Amino acid sequence: MDSDWEDFEEEAALGLHRNMEEIEGGMQNVVFPSLRKTGESSTAKLLTQAIQKCLPEDIKSRITSRSLRDAGITELASHGSLSIYDGCARSGHSTGTTQDHYISDQNYLYGLKAGMARAGYDVASGDYTKKIHLPRLQAIGSGVDDQLQVFLDRCFTVDVPHFDKGGKLRPVLLTCLATLLQHYRAVLIDCGHDNAIIQHLNKAALQSRLNDPRSPRLAPIQVLQKWCEMINTDLEGRIRQSQCVTPNLESLSGALNNTMAMISNLNEKIEKLINENKEVKYQLSVSQSEMATLREETQSIRKNMSVFKTPPTYLPMKRSCSTLPAAVDNGDDEESADDNDCEVILTAQRRPDDVVRQLALSFNAVPAETTKLDMSSASFKDLLYDLKDILNLEDLGKTPIPKDTVTENWALTNCLELLQIAVTQSTESKDCT
Repeated sequence: MDSDWEDFEEEAALGLHRNMEEIEGGMQNVVFPSLRKTGESSTAKLLTQAIQKCLPEDIKSRITSRSLRDAGITELASHGSLSIYDGCARSGHSTGTTQDHYISDQNYLYGLKAGMARAGYDVASGDYTKKIHLPRLQAIGSGVDDQLQVFLDRCFTVDVPHFDKGGKLRPVLLTCLATLLQHYRAVLIDCGHDNAIIQHLNKAALQSRLNDPRSPRLAPIQVLQKWCEMINTDLEGRIRQSQCVTPNLESLSGALNNTMAMISNLNEKIEKLINENKEVKYQLSVSQSEMATLREETQSIRKNMSVFKTPPTYLPMKRSCSTLPAAVDNGDDEESADDNDCEVILTAQRRPDDVVRQLALSFNAVPAETTKLDMSSASFKDLLYDLKDILNLEDLGKTPIPKDTVTENWALTNCLELLQIAVTQSTESKDCT
């Protein structure tokens, strides 16, 4: 048994390779020559050992050679459009009737219906004449023929003439390679990098230094993934195109196929635009979140900087109420008065021209009937100089007054300075009561 297993394992690894002894013994065109020396039960055990050798320990005891048929037969038995005859024709089981002796095993149409059902074709209509599409290496495109040949030689060790170039079974070998590439991504996702098939393909790609001239920067493993995607796209497109034509519209098949192809392309573009729109919305939400964060940071910085500024100061000034006409009050002042006196609260929030005007009125620098000061006029600058002269503010002259335009910020600063000095002098040298 051990020698049988070693022979079988060697055959499984070498694939279609035959040694001289097997060739001379007429085994060159026989699949698995060593199995001809064993019985049916021994073959099942050898297959079980080969399978379990590649499985994780936790599921190894649950999988045998017969498990390979479980999924397929279960799918056939549960398919609504298939009978037990269809299922047996595909699986090779007996129907339990004498019909088994009269059914030709050379007629491939006998198991075609079940095969198409497993491949995803619609068999409910009873039309089995639709062309069966297989994965093909032509989907990869031109310019990589040499790379494919080197890769194929690394994947399969072949010395059976029928599988050589020009041999009648050569298309079978090419279809097998295309099928392996087609399912590369799915097997990788389902079984991981430790899967024997994935490891074999990766090793062959690395040994052959697989590359694609159209994408020279891709590593060999990435080239496998790219070719897998190209083969699947080509196969799905051909299947979709063949299913869009009905027997009653054969005369319009060309136009319908083109229309369906255009619709398919439009659907792909729409799906791409939808995905791009989602990405733009995501980026927009991220930007809005960042802007909100920046606004919060700006408010925090402004709040922190306000600590370094002089806070608004209430400046009480007491003068005779007769010098402060009611027209001066704009609703922002708070007044408290008795028969002879009143107190005016001036804040930094008031308009600077109102502040200067009220200060000027307090010291009789402008007529009481004046209702508004033009901050950009020469009279406003003259008023500031007059206030300095009235209050004897020699040191305020260090801050020059612009000759052309007095801005509001500059005026506000000077007005507040005037108010501070005026209050200081009025409290020290004048009796406002």
